Amino acid sequence: MSAVKDSIKIPGYKNIEWVGAGPYWTLYDAVRIYSGTRHLLQVLDASVAYDEKFVSLFKGLLPRTSILRHENILVPHDYEETSEYKFFIYKYFYSQSLQSVLDAHIPLLERRVITIIQQVTETLQFAQIRGLRHGWLSPHVVLLSRFNDEVKIFGFGSERLFTYLDDTQRGTTATGYACIPPENLALAANPIPDDAYALGVLFYQLLMGRSPFSKQNVSDLRQEKLSTITPPYKVNTKLSRQTSDLAMALLDPNPHLRANYSTILNVFSPQEDNIVPVDTPFFDTTCAMDKVRDFFSTVAPVSKKLVGSKKRIAYSTITILVLVVTLMSLAAFTHFSSRDAQRFQRIYDEFVAEERYNDNDISMVVSDNLSSETPQHEQSRKTERISSEKRSTNDVLTISTQHNAYTALHADNQKVSDLQSSASVDSKELSNDMSVKKEQGEETDENGSNSLFNFASVPFANKIRIGEENRTRNLPCDIELPLGSLKVTYIETKANFSWSTTVELSKSKTTILPSSEQVGTGDLTVILQEPAQYGYVYVKIDDEPEQVATPFRRTLSVGWHRVQIFRQNYNTLPADTSVFVRPSSEHSLFCKVL
Repeated sequence: MSAVKDSIKIPGYKNIEWVGAGPYWTLYDAVRIYSGTRHLLQVLDASVAYDEKFVSLFKGLLPRTSILRHENILVPHDYEETSEYKFFIYKYFYSQSLQSVLDAHIPLLERRVITIIQQVTETLQFAQIRGLRHGWLSPHVVLLSRFNDEVKIFGFGSERLFTYLDDTQRGTTATGYACIPPENLALAANPIPDDAYALGVLFYQLLMGRSPFSKQNVSDLRQEKLSTITPPYKVNTKLSRQTSDLAMALLDPNPHLRANYSTILNVFSPQEDNIVPVDTPFFDTTCAMDKVRDFFSTVAPVSKKLVGSKKRIAYSTITILVLVVTLMSLAAFTHFSSRDAQRFQRIYDEFVAEERYNDNDISMVVSDNLSSETPQHEQSRKTERISSEKRSTNDVLTISTQHNAYTALHADNQKVSDLQSSASVDSKELSNDMSVKKEQGEETDENGSNSLFNFASVPFANKIRIGEENRTRNLPCDIELPLGSLKVTYIETKANFSWSTTVELSKSKTTILPSSEQVGTGDLTVILQEPAQYGYVYVKIDDEPEQVATPFRRTLSVGWHRVQIFRQNYNTLPADTSVFVRPSSEHSLFCKVL
């Protein structure tokens, strides 16, 4: 065993410091130069480093232990060789070996010993279930954190190395004889260490600060193990008898009465099935394991509790279910709310369209009544002026009364009622204006060559130019134009965009509104920066209820579109913006999560 604490020089590493030593290796803490990362290096001693058979068995531990993925197990992740050294590379763990703690004669409290032994027991059971034993368990291979009582064990699968060194009659295996139960020491050759028995030796060492055995000769050591070992509580009166008996149960010379991993873990974390009321006193004639069970059992039954990973899994499952139910409820509420809003908007639009149609009919009736006057009545106009005004007023009042009745019949809320009343007033003012114009003798175009046309608002322009004239007009607007073909240029000043078309002006169609198919379409792409870190965001176009996750690409009509980018519990840039889509082109919008 190497006990030299001097630093060594290994090519490619720096700041090499001694951590601990074992039967055939030394553990160092070092920093890899090219990466700057810290590692633990298990360097073979010179006595075995040049033995090709041993080095081959040592390298074979790398693939064998790769199946062990446990929080208390250190598994080598690489093997390296230099001209002078051969070593395993482990993930760094700021710690010290239990052997160095024992060598420094640092006393450990009983509760700390129980915490350490419980972790070691769970780790050995984990490896045994996966068909792998440690084979050379001792305080040298157990690392204790310098911050708390967390432990990590390395060197699993070392029973082949122990057997090989024992066959070659090297003295390095003498330290492992303490881990061999007495029945295996009686074998003629190749005594095999037992992890459960070695756990008892380790338990005893941590309680007492020394090994339970003092003999070096194999036959004397076997006889000492078969004889009665002094229980720790009789030497150190501060130790509880229960803990002392638990360690003695692991060192029982009778293999049939010796404790195993499950028994030890049940004692540390008792289950309801193993609770037996204590109704008999403790007798010295009972075996050590019976003593342990009696002392660690409780009189009153206790309920099962979720502990450790089971508790975390249960809480995580409940949390996920609550989140799923909440999200589903929110999605359903949003869906039905949007449907109600769309339904109300559709009913409202239909009602407004019907009212506009009714107002046009009213205006046409008033216009016909006004145009029925002829020049022959011009002399009697002054005489009948007062009576005409009264008749016009009565007609308008009659129309207004009928209009208000229609409004009261179809209105379903106060907002629509106000809109209808406003439309009624506009009709009345239109009738009065036309009556005044008639009385003043304004002439209309009898040939019908000019008509009033309404240019509606469009999403791709805010101004228009008629023909070749220089001035532009804001949309929407009403313009009196001659019938026939006419060139109209739509202009969007903010986006520096223009589009020209030829429209046919006729009395049958007084509202000019180009369709989206005439103007064309373009593509909008929303790209999330750093998608590997944030995954995705949601994109919503205009007032559509549908939201789509990035990557987003959609063909849209030409013009301005509202783009909303969002993700719950995150801030996005941009969050709510407007994008102008040009015809036959692609607009890319880059966003990021803050």
